[in-house]
Amino acid sequence: MPIEPIKIDFKKDDKGKYFFINHEVMKLMQLMAEHRFVSSAEVIKILGYKMKAWRKINDLQSSELINVFETMPSIYNGIYWNVRMARKAFSLTRSGYQLLEKERHLRVFRRFYPSHYKISSLPHTTASAQAHIAFTTDYRIKEYFPENVIEAMNEKNRTVYRSNNPDLRPDAEFNFVDSETKDLKRGAIEVELTKKMVSRYKAKCKEYLNRSDIKVVVWLCIDESIRKNIKRSFDDEIRRYEGLFRFINFNDLVKNGLKKAKVVDVNNNELPDVLGGGRQSLNPDLLEIGL
Repeated sequence: MPIEPIKIDFKKDDKGKYFFINHEVMKLMQLMAEHRFVSSAEVIKILGYKMKAWRKINDLQSSELINVFETMPSIYNGIYWNVRMARKAFSLTRSGYQLLEKERHLRVFRRFYPSHYKISSLPHTTASAQAHIAFTTDYRIKEYFPENVIEAMNEKNRTVYRSNNPDLRPDAEFNFVDSETKDLKRGAIEVELTKKMVSRYKAKCKEYLNRSDIKVVVWLCIDESIRKNIKRSFDDEIRRYEGLFRFINFNDLVKNGLKKAKVVDVNNNELPDVLGGGRQSLNPDLLEIGL
């Protein structure tokens, strides 16, 4: 829901000047909080063309609401939209988290600061943030819960259902309207950028069989070999519920969006819609809408 613009004073260089935080900027700050940090790719997807995006980033930095830090060694060149920003990432400062909390837009407990950064976390963190953007731009998605939000909800005992094993927690969960039945349902997302052990995939699938609240599981795979590896994890019990699982190429999702991306089942048969079908509908009273 759009917010009323919030006036923010600069604290660096240009004291006495100010800017306004609008709905887009607040959405970006929420994304930073819920995924710990974002890259230039996510910034431009939310804020639009480069000049506007950069102006807003400078405003947020001048008001001390965000940190800007290096993600790669200085010899690495050109991940995102230009050389100058190729190695940059963005996270909230203490003041940034406090502003979100004051405006009741903060859904996580744990704070991230640049000193916590590990280079190994970059691919999955930014991919999860891009999946968040792609899903929430689809009108059928009513609420989206990244892993860090799920963790906070579990800590506060605000969810009806929870995983018995935090290591098997989804990368995200979401509430959506089934395109066929129009019922309100809950789905889960797994972002897969690298191959894992077959036993790991089997444990994940078994976990979803025990989660009666999850009606659809969407695997976002970076390539076809990962889907094939997941298929190898299916035993007789999982195959009885294989309609629960759908697969989308991650790059296809980012490029074309949830509505146009090709979706297939575990046997690579194309499906008409990623949000159609699934298990029976949920009681709306059981769908937790954040903190």
